[in-house]
Parts: sequence; C-alpha cells; structure tokens
Amino acid sequence: MFDHKTKHETQLAIEQVVMGTSFDANPVSSLIADDLDHISRTKFQRIPAWLSNIESVGFDVVAHISLMALLDKIGNEGKGCGQAHGIIGAIANKLGLHRPDLTYRQRCGLAMNILHAMREAGLVRLTLTKRGEPTIVANLTTMIRDMLTEHDLWGLQGLSNRPMIVPPVPHTLCYKGGYLTYELRKGVTHGSWDNIKGVDIVDGMNAIQATEWAIRERVLEVAEYLLDPYMQARDTNEYAHNTSLRIAREYIGMPIWMPTYCDFRGRILEQPDPLKYQGNDLHRGLLTFHEEVDITEEGLPWLFVHVANKCSGLPMAKGIKLDKLPFEDRVIWVRDNIQVLLDIAQDPYGNKDLYWDGFGKGAKTFEALASCDELLKVVTTNKTSIPCVGDGTQNNYQWSAGLIRDKDLAGLVNLLPCSTPNDLHQAVGDANREAWEAGESDHEYMPQFLERADVLCDRGTVKPASMVIGYNGTARGIGKHLLGKKAWENTGTDDEPSWVLVAHQDSALSGIDIPLDEHSKASFCLAQDYEKAVYKKAPSAKEVSNFVTECVDVANDIGQPMRWMSVAGLVVINRPTTREEFTLHGATCWLDQTCTQLKFGVFTDELDKRKARTAAPPNFTHSLDGSHMAISCKRFVLEVKGICLPDEKVAIASIMDCYGTHANRVPMFRKIIINTFVDILMLDPIKALADSYGVESPAYGELDLEETRQAEYMLG
Repeated sequence: MFDHKTKHETQLAIEQVVMGTSFDANPVSSLIADDLDHISRTKFQRIPAWLSNIESVGFDVVAHISLMALLDKIGNEGKGCGQAHGIIGAIANKLGLHRPDLTYRQRCGLAMNILHAMREAGLVRLTLTKRGEPTIVANLTTMIRDMLTEHDLWGLQGLSNRPMIVPPVPHTLCYKGGYLTYELRKGVTHGSWDNIKGVDIVDGMNAIQATEWAIRERVLEVAEYLLDPYMQARDTNEYAHNTSLRIAREYIGMPIWMPTYCDFRGRILEQPDPLKYQGNDLHRGLLTFHEEVDITEEGLPWLFVHVANKCSGLPMAKGIKLDKLPFEDRVIWVRDNIQVLLDIAQDPYGNKDLYWDGFGKGAKTFEALASCDELLKVVTTNKTSIPCVGDGTQNNYQWSAGLIRDKDLAGLVNLLPCSTPNDLHQAVGDANREAWEAGESDHEYMPQFLERADVLCDRGTVKPASMVIGYNGTARGIGKHLLGKKAWENTGTDDEPSWVLVAHQDSALSGIDIPLDEHSKASFCLAQDYEKAVYKKAPSAKEVSNFVTECVDVANDIGQPMRWMSVAGLVVINRPTTREEFTLHGATCWLDQTCTQLKFGVFTDELDKRKARTAAPPNFTHSLDGSHMAISCKRFVLEVKGICLPDEKVAIASIMDCYGTHANRVPMFRKIIINTFVDILMLDPIKALADSYGVESPAYGELDLEETRQAEYMLG
C-alpha cells in the first residue's frame, strides 16, 4: 500500500498530530480555541496565570489535544459520558507534552478551565451527580456529535495510541524505544528508564514489539455486522469497540506493529490502546500474525488445542470446559466437531448462536470466531497465522509453590508431570464445601451457604476470590466483589428511608435466605471462608506473602521503599505514595458557574507505609512474571534465529503470563517458557531478598524443580 519512505512519513505525520505540533484545524477544536481567545481578549484587563499558561502553548494546540483527550475518555467510559476526573487527568497529561515544567496539579487546574471552555462552546454538558460523594459528569452534546460526523472527525478518537505502520524504534539500555517521536514513548510507567540495568528486559520488549500483525478481515466484517445494533443503541464501549473497528478497517492489508513499554515491575505491555493483542476479546479476534506459514504435522495438534481453548464453555461445546481437559482430548474434540466449526466459519451469521458470548468483559465471541475461521483457512490453503496461546495455570500460586519448593501445591498448579491437568480453584471450592459440611465455620450463615454450595463452591464462583487471595487480597475487598455490582435496597419507609447495600441480582449471593441488611456481613463471612480454604490448600502462598511483608517492614522502619533487582535487570521499587486531596476551582469568567468546584487528588512523594505492606507481595510476583516473559521471549528469538536464518521473522503474542506464537513453533516456545521458569527459581529470589533485608526465609519443601521441566500442563 505504501513504500517504506511513505509509511515512515505517514507514521511521523500521525504522531505530530497526536503531539499537536502539526495538524489541520477543524470546526470543533476551533470552537474551543475561539472561546479561549475570546475570554483572553474581553474578560480580563490582566491575563491570569492559568490563561497565560494555556496561551503559551497556543489556543489552537490546546483545543486540538484537549478534544482528543475528551473523545478518548468519554468513549472509554461508555454511553457518551465520563467523569470529569478522568477527562481532566487526560488533558493534563497531554499538556505535559508541551509544558513539562508545570506540575501535574497545575496542569489539572488548566484542564479544569479548558473543560469549562468546552461547555461554553456548547460541546459538553457538565452535571453534578446527586448520589454519594458529589462529582461532575461530562457528556457530549448533540451538536458536537453531529459536527464530528459531518466533518468526519471521529478518527480523532483513539488517535493518540494507535498501532504503528512501520517497525518501532528499538529500546536500548540508554533510551526507551517505541513510537518515532520520543515524547510519545512510555518507557517505564510509574518508574524511570534509569531503573533499566540489564539487557534481558530490553531484549524482551524488543522481541515482542518486532512482531508483525495484520487484521483478520473476515472477523472484522462479521463484528461490524453483529455489533452494529448495539453500537446504534450505544450499548458498546465507544473506545474499546466502535473505535477499534474503525481503526481495524483502516489497517486492512498492511502489517502493523505494537510498540512496547513496561511497568515499574517489569511486566511488558503494548502501548496502543484501541487495538492491541493485550486488549479485549474483539481486539484478539481482529488481530492475527501478518506472516502466514504452512501448517506442519507437529503444529496441527497445537492449533487444535488452541481452537478448543477458545471454544471452551461456549454453546458449540455444550458448555464443556474444554480448556480443562487433557490436550489429547481437546484435539479429539476438534476432530469430532470439525464440521460444526467449519460451518461457523462459512456462515457466521446463521450460526451465531453457536459461538456468541456477548462482547463484555471475559467474552470469547470473536476469538472463537477467529479460531473457526483459521481452521477453514488451514483446510483450504494449508496456511496458518493465528497466535496459538497458552497461559500459566493459577500462575501466582505456581510462583509461591516454586519459590519455597511446596510439592503439594506444585501438584495442584501443574508444576509436576501429570496425565490430566489439576485445578487449584476447584480444589479450594471442594475444601470450602467440606469445611461447611464438617461445621468448621464459626458464623451464623453456614446453613444458608451449605444450601447453595453447588453455586458458592463452583469453580466459576470461587476463582475470582481465590485469585485475589493469592495476591495478598483482603477478605473485606473480596466480600465487596462477591456482592457484585452495587445495588441498593430501602429497608425503611418512603418517609424514613434506610438504604443498605445488597447483593446484586446477578451475584452468587443473590437469592440466599439472608436479611437484606446483613448481605454485606454475609459476603465478608463468605470471603473469610474462601480465604481459609485457600490457605489450607496453598499455605505457601501465605508464607511467601508474610515473608515479603516482613521485608517491607524492615524498609519501612528506615523510611525507605523496598526495592529489588528483577531477574531480567530492572530495579523494582515498591513505593506507593500518599494521596493529597484538594479542590479544583473553575475561573469566575465562565457564564455558567455551576460545576466549578471539584474534589481532586494527586499522589505526593511521601511513602505510604500501609499500602507498601499490601502492595509488595503482588508486586514481587508480578516482577517475576515480567522477568519470565522477557527472558523467555529473548531466548525464543535466539533459538529461532539460530536454527533458521538470522533475519528470520519471529512472531510473539504476550499477555502477562500468556504466551503465543505460530502453531508450528509452539513445542519449541513451550519448552523455553517452562525451562526459563525453572531457571529463575533456581536463582532463589527468596534468598536474595532475605539477604538484602536480613529477614529469615520461609522453610523450603521437597519439590524437585528438575521435575517441573517435564510438567506439560504448567502452561494450559
């Protein structure tokens, strides 16, 4: 579509528009700029500091970048509205590209007034909420929607972080890479590139961002058709669905790249927000590797495993959790159902009910459709390009088991060779049921819970709680989650109301015979029961968390954040800071003086010692995940290029503890991932921390890590 020079120039031009350094004025942003210019000329004899700071950037530039921030934030929160806090924060971040000398708090003050300029220009409505803590909500007016449509300006939504149409700039030890424009590169979020000390994290980030992606056109066509009624009714997320489809349509037929960055723990992330493999089900369904390869005899079974995983639990699988079956059984299921899968690919509209899983969080609709489409491509062309992925089974517990050699937990999380995959979450549910049947719980709700044990001890109910507990989550926070979406009931009268928080009708607690005003208490008791069951099955998770917390206490005592060097070469600093609240004030020049005060908060430099204790255990685990990903990807690239040619393209899909590549290379990648996991544990990260902080290590068990190298189901 473009030669390389034209592509490079086009990419650079897009980034200049994002920066606000080169763009064409449009009728919508001109309204904002004109309003700012008008008040600067007519409202003041002496220009106030906030307006002077905006003017120093340029009214046209400020209007342009603020409009992009507004569209992104309102689109991401859905229904054409969003909280003012997020919009103000997004505008402040954009202003930081031009005025890095101003503090974030100062830029938020400017953004508050820019938002009011948008209202005065007739582009947004600002409304003060009436429930709970008052806050300001902004929504787009009909006028701005009509103007965006009339002048074809919806493309500004999602422009800030798009995939690239040329290869990203490589990261180095000295400089962060990614987008062509340095200011747009994230580098290390909540940290500094100076914390990068080793090449493994750099090489891992480069390996992932070197992957060439393409749009799966068939899935795009079907998604546009299936989601159109929901988009018309504004039931979709404008940013995560509507904008994603529009951007995907623009990229048909060309290779695209996902520039990377990492968080302060070393987890490698893709920067493009509206379309990336680390995004939602729609994104993953739309994306495939750009390079198509001939499927091999060795790769075909792994393609079948991937298809079964993506169809797991859907109507076509009759609700069966295929991803919990042995690999051989998943392959057999695909072979037995190959005609149904091909029928879906050939007529995705008529067979929608076989794969439709909605489009919300956790949905698998479009990944399942993409998998069926891939099968059809393999059958007709013998070519494959879909990422075949596998993820760690109960990954945080795998680290706990491996770190202190807990052989019992290792078996439950598939760190030992086995013929059938084990499931810790179901084991926790079973332990919970056994405790209730034995009368071991010491609260009054045990009889009611036992009556609903089939639901409350089901894997699907237990998993969210047991996952969070493994990351040092608290029973109070888990209890709130168990209530589901916030739902209120009046237990008083109309004259004397008494509102209480109750279990949402879609939650597992709904329908249990418990007084409404005791739902919160009951959810807390249930969370405590889950916690006891988790630590009965996975005591090493608690031991590792307690050990890391003791290290934090040593650091807290000297007023310093806990820090450690990740295996991949990143200095990780566990430094949650205190939050300072203040009130943002809109200027008095605005005609409408409602919604001109907003409680806001920024983080200070002061260490929050309480949060440091709760944050350190999950941050330690996440840093291990990040190192595992970086080193595995680096080794995979070296292995492929060593076997093939130095310029051989290597495709990698990554999501935290989830790894993917072409089906043919899955066996090689799996071996590298498992061996890298063991190699990291052999370095004994617990001992390194113990030596740094003078804290006694937890007792180690009898797990032989060499056995883990043969653990086929470590990756699901």
